[in-house]
Amino acid sequence: MSERKYLIDNRVIFDSDRMLLIHADKTVSISESETNLLLAFYKGLFKKDDLIHWVWGRKGVVVSDASYYKLINQLRNTFDKIGLPPSSVVTRPKVGVELVLSIKLIKPAASPQTLPEPLEHSAETFDETPTPDEHNKPSIAYRREWLFLALAALLMIAGFVANLWDSNSYFSAPVTHYGYYFYKVKKDKTSVEDVIAAYSELTMPVIKQNGRHIYYIRVPDTHIFVQCLNPLTVAEPKCITLKERY
Repeated sequence: MSERKYLIDNRVIFDSDRMLLIHADKTVSISESETNLLLAFYKGLFKKDDLIHWVWGRKGVVVSDASYYKLINQLRNTFDKIGLPPSSVVTRPKVGVELVLSIKLIKPAASPQTLPEPLEHSAETFDETPTPDEHNKPSIAYRREWLFLALAALLMIAGFVANLWDSNSYFSAPVTHYGYYFYKVKKDKTSVEDVIAAYSELTMPVIKQNGRHIYYIRVPDTHIFVQCLNPLTVAEPKCITLKERY
């Protein structure tokens, strides 16, 4: 059987046959469950039930939620050992888990005596390739660039808000807290201290690389935080939405 190797974040080799992660002169052994979880991420799976089925269910093994969460933490610890950021394994509340790093198959060089076959008949096709009933799963490209593609509509909203900022100071002046800049709607009676407190209670992970500008908008029963790489006053702000319902 030919070796199946993948490249994570364009720098760490994932050898699925030997269950190894390799980076420079460091090699870390991983468990069968971690191997299957990484293959599930390669397939574009991210929902909790789909991940549990792929890692354990195909073998007829029934596991508890505790085993699922233990595996997620185990993979994060392994990433830390090999030099990948543990925060790249992101938990989506009530949805599942997503790997926000690229993971792609390393194709072996073609033999000089043999012409490479067309891609649709490649010898590298194997059972980890998504099956027809998984066509509705998010593609690898979508998973890799979710930050900008999934929130295109937000940019339009941000542009509108930017206009409000220019015309009538829609947001209050920023307040710095732990390296972030916090803004709130100027007409909202909520204090900045309450905004920071609500932000601190978010259950979803907030990654600083996604931006240091945090905008707070309150609607009934919901706290909406918009995290931006740059202020909304620029022509094309890049932002993501963090929403918490109470």
